Amino acid sequence: MKEFLKESLNAFLEGENISNITFAEWYGTTPNYVSQMRNGHRNIDLSKFASALTSNGYNFKIDFKKMKFDYL
Repeated sequence: MKEFLKESLNAFLEGENISNITFAEWYGTTPNYVSQMRNGHRNIDLSKFASALTSNGYNFKIDFKKMKFDYL
């Protein structure tokens, strides 16, 4: 699950061209912490990740059976 969330976070940030600084503001942390999450050195809180996306206008879908993350 940790690897799945890390890959999902990286795919989202890269796909939307969102910086660590911007996502840190959304997530309520520091850019350094976001960098550590992206490298797998910190855990990603799924509820905070979901809240960061939805509060900034993104819809998303997670299929845990297929380990697939999609956002709109």
